[in-house]
Amino acid sequence: MDNQNNYHNNHISSKQELPIDLHSLFGEVEDVAKMGVYKAELPSLKLYFSDGLYKLFGEEPQSFEPSLDWINSRSTTTDAEAVDKILNQAIIDKKPYTYTRRIRKKDGEWRTLLSNGKVVCDDSGKPVRFIAIVLDITEQKKAEKRIQGNRELLQSVFDTSLIGMSVFKAVRNESNDIIDFKILIVNRLIEKNTGRKDLVGKLYLQEFPGIKQAGIFDKMCEVMSTGVPSQMEYKYDVEGFNNWFLTMFVKQNDNLVATTLEITDKKRDEEEKDRSFTLLKQTEQISSMGSWSYDTKKQKMSWSEGMYNLFHLQPGVEISPETYLDFIVPEDRAKLEEQVINKIKDELKEFDEQITFLIQGERKLIQIKATPITDSDGNKVQMLGIDMDITEKSSAEEKLRENEFMKMLLEKKDEFMSVASHELKTPITTLKASLQILCRLIEQHKDENVLLVFAMKANQQVNKVIRLISDLMDNAKIQAGKINLNIDPFLLSEVIDDCIAFQTGGHEIIVHNNVNEPIEGDKHRIEQVLTNFLSNAIKYSPSGKEIIITANREDEEVKVKVRDFGIGIPPSKIDHVFDRFFRVDDKSQEFSGLGLGLYISAEIIKKHGGTYGVVSEPGKGSTFWFSIPLKHHSASPLQG
Repeated sequence: MDNQNNYHNNHISSKQELPIDLHSLFGEVEDVAKMGVYKAELPSLKLYFSDGLYKLFGEEPQSFEPSLDWINSRSTTTDAEAVDKILNQAIIDKKPYTYTRRIRKKDGEWRTLLSNGKVVCDDSGKPVRFIAIVLDITEQKKAEKRIQGNRELLQSVFDTSLIGMSVFKAVRNESNDIIDFKILIVNRLIEKNTGRKDLVGKLYLQEFPGIKQAGIFDKMCEVMSTGVPSQMEYKYDVEGFNNWFLTMFVKQNDNLVATTLEITDKKRDEEEKDRSFTLLKQTEQISSMGSWSYDTKKQKMSWSEGMYNLFHLQPGVEISPETYLDFIVPEDRAKLEEQVINKIKDELKEFDEQITFLIQGERKLIQIKATPITDSDGNKVQMLGIDMDITEKSSAEEKLRENEFMKMLLEKKDEFMSVASHELKTPITTLKASLQILCRLIEQHKDENVLLVFAMKANQQVNKVIRLISDLMDNAKIQAGKINLNIDPFLLSEVIDDCIAFQTGGHEIIVHNNVNEPIEGDKHRIEQVLTNFLSNAIKYSPSGKEIIITANREDEEVKVKVRDFGIGIPPSKIDHVFDRFFRVDDKSQEFSGLGLGLYISAEIIKKHGGTYGVVSEPGKGSTFWFSIPLKHHSASPLQG
């Protein structure tokens, strides 16, 4: 369009271009579709507007002669220059063209118009005119902007999740078989675990061929085929990985949502437990002993293999506490019923008894030692016991060693069953429902606010489970003496800000931080301690509105205090608040938790070579504090 000034002062009514019998119908179509038509003759560049196009500019149809200058006066300079380039190129290429232009209507309102046109040539191939349809896409653009904003917010929700989240789309061949999955969405945890920030838009199997070997690809295809959600545990030990994962897949139309949790530590703990059970079995064989458990709710007794060997019974034979009566010598029958059977079934009390049994014609002195196991609510749910043949043990020294050995085994068994009794049940129903709705809304590209609600619900459930699992795993590491520190310099202000950012509950958190120099320590673990103190303060001050965090330097140490104005702690219990599994209010369900947070916090502070404590007054609140050295020194064996 070298002669774009020839646009000026050109006009003809669109009515002259349309058959009279179609004009009325065409006008109605334009009104309904919010569209218009223009034609520009070449090389004169004379413009023709339909009635609908006048209306898109907010003008009366055929009220003036349109021109390029007039259009540009209602547009932006940037848009005018861009459109001119597109039309000039269209004349050269002789191909259809499209462009968007923002225009200002007569009343001052700005609208966005989309033009789809083509170049018309004469018989010799010379361009003679433009013809284009113009659509008002203002509302569509606004909706796209809102959707993009909500998508960015949704992505930020995904990125704060403590669990890996991915969305895939099935890629099929001509036979409709799935040959790969296109990666649509991944959150930051997936990017961190894979070391890749370029996964979106890539093909999953092409980028990670190992998913075929691990069975992941087949599981994904199975869920897509059946529509039934499924999960799998797998070890991914290819392409530089050596980790265990738990992934759940949920289908939505032709998309697949995957939530992935790394469970490497959990699987290693299970392997350690398996080794412990093997050791227990070997110990039973060597020591002529066996172990048993009694479920108080099901009223069912279970024996280990060592118990069946001890009483020379065929493994699998149904047993109960009364099974002892089949072997008891007459003179010990009353003692057995009163001191053993009644305490197992009814009294649920700890006991340690030596009973004489007649086994295959031989009198055997069996020591039976048992203890009750309670759940988080204080209910006795199991009796655990060990039976040992002490017939041949004669010397007091040997008996003492055996008693100590039995005590150690019982404590190990007790500890294992205690953790097992606190096994967490993942709120998979809530998570599954939220993800299904989330997939549906993503596919439909609507109801973005509702989509965010369900994404946040799923995120909350996942974070809750992970926090509880983390506490149990930290407890196991502490008991095994395997909790380690990663020592680096960090700023206390960053730790405080991060802790406050993840708290909810409507409390006003006031900070007085007078420590500006770097501290040497494990930033993640110190943040864990402060988060536990802060969460504890919020939980036990439901009616209090203020929580005060104070940090000061005292000589070569840093002391941090968290003060609340809540219910406080009774004097009789204040010495136990840092004990494992201890809860201040164990008679009420009002305050949830496993009673591990403060215990783990205390162990972390000791590992840093620091001190900790609490000052409290019932009805007026509590102040939890800890001190750690500015410069880290390895903790002593007693501390670590």
